[in-house]
Amino acid sequence: MMLRSLCVVAAVAALAAPLPAQRLLGVSGGAPLVFDFTTVAGAPCGQPLPFLLPTPYPMPPVCAGPVPGPILPGTLLGDITDNPLTDTVFVTDGFAIGEYTGDTACFLPPPGMLINHFPAPPMPGGPLTGMGMDPTGAITGGVPTLWVTDGMFLAGVVPSPPFTCAPPVFVFPPCPMPGIGAPFTDVSWDPSTLTIWACDAAGFVHNFMPIAAGCVATMAPFPAVTCALFGPLTGIAYDTGTPGILAPLPALFVTDGVMVQYLTLGGGPSPPAFYAPLPCSPTPAPLAGLALTHRSVSYGAPRIVATLGSFGQATSPGPTFGLEITGTPPGSAVFLVAAINIPGPGFACPPLGAVGTTLFVTPPFIVILALGALPPGCVAIPTPIPPAVPTGVQVFLQAIMMAGGPPAADATNGLAITVGPP
Repeated sequence: MMLRSLCVVAAVAALAAPLPAQRLLGVSGGAPLVFDFTTVAGAPCGQPLPFLLPTPYPMPPVCAGPVPGPILPGTLLGDITDNPLTDTVFVTDGFAIGEYTGDTACFLPPPGMLINHFPAPPMPGGPLTGMGMDPTGAITGGVPTLWVTDGMFLAGVVPSPPFTCAPPVFVFPPCPMPGIGAPFTDVSWDPSTLTIWACDAAGFVHNFMPIAAGCVATMAPFPAVTCALFGPLTGIAYDTGTPGILAPLPALFVTDGVMVQYLTLGGGPSPPAFYAPLPCSPTPAPLAGLALTHRSVSYGAPRIVATLGSFGQATSPGPTFGLEITGTPPGSAVFLVAAINIPGPGFACPPLGAVGTTLFVTPPFIVILALGALPPGCVAIPTPIPPAVPTGVQVFLQAIMMAGGPPAADATNGLAITVGPP
């Protein structure tokens, strides 16, 4: 309910809200690992605070059927994508697809638990090289749709329900993707234009409109030239925070497995975002695929030990989203403060001084919420986001712990979230 109130207030004045807080997902080419990670830090807050969570994905099957294994290095096979409405992650080695838990509340159940798996759909060109997710099924009858490619064809399939392991069902039959002769290595759904972005092994980015007649190119392909390329592009993730008032052109993340580039149309660097202040970031490991999540990023530092985080994804609607507070000093009362960038900027770097502590959000606050005393361990606070909240609303939050008066007993880091499209 807290975040619901936050977003309703923010929506009134958020027409010029900045870009969203986002984290990236990557799947390793070789070792069977998924990485949840941030781009490199930059101005104005030294944000995002580095975050890296590696999770192994092969595990015993939950029912009959194939389970994805390690991705063969150098083959261009395999990829990763996610469903922000369920906050689940899909991984393929090209031959099988697994569905795993995402950013869970206080790590219960643990992230990366296998909840479904099934064979990859039969494609004319062979095993899968890329996947993207449209959780709303905007052009496929309203059913959650995995967009998949075998390097030459694009198709849309509906994953089977968790714990059933049934083969996926085609809702958009395979259509050839016009290209430049290099195999396509990944695809990403664009909810703003209802199109598909794709990257290829020659380092080019493409955009397609899937229609009944097939896959139609909407623009000429362009090379990714923001950073030096060290090999074929292996992953692409459309930035669903664009376009917007402060970012009139689409932005994309692409990777060659070694670096992540943040680029705009034409392949040059995109304007800096709070969550991606620099255009080039090293990957945590050689990556065979890339995806974007609507998960929060942190900035600043706790006064002592208490931390503020989130779980799920901040979409509209966002049924999985919530906040986490960890390390509350015994006997203290917890207050949550929040601000937006209207009148701005919403975040304070360097921090402000208040109640004997550092304050990473700027007045006027849109909410000051008294949470009372909390236990010292991780406390999950579900804050689902309703469907009526406009996308592009950025909120900066911090928790302050008081024990009878100043100075504060502790205060957390700052947290940046933005409501985005699913």
